[in-house]
Order: sequence, then C-alpha cells, then structure tokens
Amino acid sequence: MLYNLLSFRAQPYLFALFFSLFYLIIPMVIFCQFDANPYFFQLIKISFISLLAMAIGFILLPKALNLKRLNLITLNGKIFVCIVFFMFLLFMIVVLVTADSIPLFLAFKKHDPYQISISRANFLKARHGYEAIFVYINSLLTSSFVPYALVLCFVKNYRLKFIGLLVPYLYSFVFIEKVFFLKFILPFSSYCASCYKIKKYKYYLYAALISIPMVIYVNTVLSGFGSLSVDSNLSFFSAEENKSISVEVKRKLSLEACESFYSPKYISCANKGRVDFIIWRIFAVPIFTARDSLRLFDTQYQSKLLMGRTSSAVSLLTRQKNIKFEREVFNLQWGGEETGTASANSVFIIEQFVNFGWLGVIISSILVGYIFNLLSRSKDTALSSLTIIFSLSLFCGGFISTMLSGGYLFLFAFLYIVHLEFREIRSHENTFNNAVLLA
Repeated sequence: MLYNLLSFRAQPYLFALFFSLFYLIIPMVIFCQFDANPYFFQLIKISFISLLAMAIGFILLPKALNLKRLNLITLNGKIFVCIVFFMFLLFMIVVLVTADSIPLFLAFKKHDPYQISISRANFLKARHGYEAIFVYINSLLTSSFVPYALVLCFVKNYRLKFIGLLVPYLYSFVFIEKVFFLKFILPFSSYCASCYKIKKYKYYLYAALISIPMVIYVNTVLSGFGSLSVDSNLSFFSAEENKSISVEVKRKLSLEACESFYSPKYISCANKGRVDFIIWRIFAVPIFTARDSLRLFDTQYQSKLLMGRTSSAVSLLTRQKNIKFEREVFNLQWGGEETGTASANSVFIIEQFVNFGWLGVIISSILVGYIFNLLSRSKDTALSSLTIIFSLSLFCGGFISTMLSGGYLFLFAFLYIVHLEFREIRSHENTFNNAVLLA
C-alpha cells in the first residue's frame, strides 16, 4: 500500500486529495462551524472550480493533444548528468564563498532565531547586484534539473550515485532549509517506491522516509523556531527589542495570540513544543495564507486583476511594475522583517486568481491536470519521479513561478528537443526496468 501511494502514478490523485482537504474541505468546516469569513468561502469556490478544471486537463485534454518528443539533438546522458552536478557544485561553492554568514554556523553558536532568520535571508534572497540572480539559479537547479539528474543516476545505476544523494542533506543543513531537502529526497523516494520489487530499493525507500521527519525536526531545532523558551517564540523581534520586553509582557502576548489554530498569531503558542509548531506549520499555514492573500487582494487592490505583475519574469517581459504580492501578504501576517525578502507563498490558484481572475484559474488548472497526466505516464521514469515535487511546488507556490523559476518549463522544453542517449547499460538494469513497468 505504501509503495502504491508514493509511486509517481499515484501522485496526481494524492494531489487532488490533499488539495481538496486543505483548500476545500477544511475551509468549508471552518466557515460553517467556527468562522464565517467571506474569504474562506471565496477560497472554497475557487478550489472547487480548479478541481473540475484539473479533471478536464487530466482526463480529456491528453486525448485531444498527444505530444511526442522531437528528439532534434542527441546528447550523451552521462555527460548531461555530469554537467548538471558540476554546475550545481560550482554554484554552491560560489554562494558559500560570497555569503556574509553561514546559517548553520550561527545555529551552532546558539544565536537567537531572529539572527538565524536574517542569515538565511541574506544567504540567497537578500543578495544585491549581480548576486541577486543567485536565488533564481538556485530555484531552477534544485526544483527540477538536479532532482532529475539525481534520479537518473539511480535509473542508470551510476557508481557515484550515492555521493549525489548526499547533496540534499548537506545543502539543507548548511542553509537550514528543509524545502531544499524535500525537493531532492521526495523524487528519490517516489522512484524507489515504483521499484519496490527490487529488494535493495525497499531499504533505500525506508531510509529515505525515516530521514524526512528527522531532517525536518533537526532543521526546526537549528532554526530556533518552536523552542520552549518564551524569547525564541518572538522570533521577529531583534535581540535588542527582545531585551526591552519584559517576560510578563511576552507571556501576555503569547496568551493573547492563542486565538485560533488557523491564524499567524498562533506562532506565539509554539511554546507547546517543536512538534506542535511543525504540525501548525504544515496543516494551518497554507490555509490561512490563502485566505489572507484573498483578503489583501480585496482590501488593498479592490479585486483589480494584477495581470501577471506578481511575477518578476512576466513583469520584465511586459514592462510592467513588479508587485511583491507575496511579501505584502507576509507583512500583513507578521508585520515584516529586516531584510524585506520574506514572503508568504500560497497555492497556485491564488496566484492565478489575483492576476487573471477566474479565467486564469480555469486555464492554469487544465494545464496542471494535463502536465500531471504527462508526468505520471511518461516512459522516462526519472521525469515521472518529479511528479511528487511538481505537486509540492503547486501546493505551496504559483503556477508561473513553478514553471519559470522552478525550471519545469525549461526542463520540459529541453527533453522535448534533446534525446539523452545512454550507451552503457549494466547487466542487471533490464531487471530494474521491468520492475518499474510492473509497479
């Protein structure tokens, strides 16, 4: 059962299930039983229409639009993998050398969560000048190309494949960012689940699944969030500001903030423990962020469509002023922070709704359903393994940012044009591939 749930063929259905749960069912329960917030009701309507459109894209569109790879260029697959990992390692070295501070080192020196948060922002997002492009290069590599190359190493059984598997662990700890780890380990886990008939891949899958909660917990500990001390809960106050606030005031703020689990203020209740903080972060933040995004769109922009201005790439191409909508949502929720780079990401339908209205929601949802169909049924098992992080990207971010900044549009275009040729196939790989087909 576990293998079937994690396999790439199950991912479109799992995405539909969790999408329905987080953005349709739970908001409906909250709206009917606890909080008749009109933005929850709006979220319910948008999610319902999106689900119908995704079903159309997944079931009907592939029958009308059957794309086949052009294969205009042939490239040695091993050379492609080496180029991708070389570029990523070179990028990591440049980022580390040019960084003002390393978040992991600050964590070991027991700096407060505020300082660690600033260091994490300065590590990539708050770069200036030519270094401002680092965040986009990082997203393009870690969201699509490197995970694809990593799984490809296991598909073709390359000797150094486990060295490549160490990359996500090291990178996530240095940056204290669990999302980077998930972008690597989830496709690997999905691939292992699809090959469960090979005994060693069962062990690989178990090891990967065990490491996920461990890495998430360790990253939470290192970042300082959810600690049992009252001081660490007020993570968006600077160290100087924390000193000027009395313990009694902090406790009062903490108690007053415990109004609702589905509220940004619940962070002050994190003194219940780190596990409680992680649960709140996973099950509450995506929902109230979607609600708050709709509220900001209505109150600040009077529901006037932004026409792609929330995307840096679209703004540049259309010569429009870029709107940092996700940062504005973060400021609405948390009051902002020193670097001005923090943002509150929401599910892809929110980005489409505030930019292009109902038409954007319907068209993008149809395309999402179509892409899910192509990914889950592709003969390229390494590409199919990316279905799980493609789902995660859409669940926690916009459709435009996923396709452009996430690199999926470029990866799809590359694989549509270029044929990767693998000349050296090991003797046991036929058994391996048969296991994939039977999964």
